[in-house]
Parts: sequence; C-alpha cells; structure tokens
Amino acid sequence: RRCTDPSSYGCERTGSVTNLLNPAQSARIRSINSFSFRYGKVEIRARMPSGDWLWPALWLLPRYNAYSTWPASGEIDLAELRGNLDYVQNGVNIGTEQSSSTLHFGPYWPLNAYESAHFSKNTPAGAGFDKDYHLYQMEWTSDYMKFSVDNEELGTVTPNDQGFWGLGGFSAINPTAENPWRFGTKMAPFDQEVF
Repeated sequence: RRCTDPSSYGCERTGSVTNLLNPAQSARIRSINSFSFRYGKVEIRARMPSGDWLWPALWLLPRYNAYSTWPASGEIDLAELRGNLDYVQNGVNIGTEQSSSTLHFGPYWPLNAYESAHFSKNTPAGAGFDKDYHLYQMEWTSDYMKFSVDNEELGTVTPNDQGFWGLGGFSAINPTAENPWRFGTKMAPFDQEVF
C-alpha cells in the first residue's frame, strides 16, 4: 500500500484537543483520465450508505473548465444524499430517505443558480435509499437534461434561447456581470465533456 494523494492530509491525519477529526473517512472515484462524455444517457445502480457525517454523491464534473472556475463551468449532481437515518426538517426526512439531483451554474462564486435546477425524491418512510439498490438516471441532449430515479422522472431542465444565463436570472441579479456562456450553446455550461 502507498499513499496516492498526500495533499491536504489525504493519507494520514492526527487529531488533538484543538484539531478534532470527523469520525468518518471519505473516498472518491475519479474517471477524468479514463472516461469522459458529452450527451447521452447515464444510469448508475447504487445502494447508498447510511451513517452520521456521510454525504454520498454521484457527481459529474467538467473535464476542462472551459468557461472558468466553479460554478461557471458547471457541476451535475446526478444524486446527492445525506447518510443520517433520522434527519427530519419540517416533517420530511431529508436524510437517507431523500435523494436530490441538481445542476450548479453561475458566472462566478457565490452566484450559483442551482435552486432553478434542483429536484428531490423521497422514499416511503423506513424505505430509505440505504435499504436497497436504486437506479439514478440522467438523459442529456443538446436541448435538455432530465433526471430520474428508478424510471420516475424528478425533473427536466430545458433552457430557452437565453440559455442558463436566462434561467438563472443573472442579468437581473447583477446587471454588470458578464455572461461566461455568451459564445456557447444554449446548454452552456452543460455543453462540454464531463467525467
């Protein structure tokens, strides 16, 4: 065994009274050097873990930051959950019983209009996404992005001719902001390869 990424204390970390460590370890699989794509259908069959501190996610990130740094080049959250078994907000379990799909986009941080492209699904009580395998799906074309779980559509994002700039309402939010996608397609920043 050897350390594959020692940056940011990636292989070893020691806690102390002033440096508390989370009681969980994290991992990720990066396919940037082996697989990337633009447009098509994605289906990932997964059973999500449960436990406090866990944040299971299936992200698709830009292979190249063609439109600048995050969130200008976009981020596709095919699925994002919380591992908590009993995390209830306003009477709704937003822990293991809720999965969300989201598009993150904006001309610069902190301007991120993810709220206009965010969809969630809850399982019946007690049947969380940690109990069985589920199918997380996305259909991505040059006109729209559709998110589904177990063949049930959560939502579709279909930008008009103003693209994601118009969808995010950025001209109204900051009239002096420059549109980083003005030379892209109406799907920009989601017109580039992701991994």
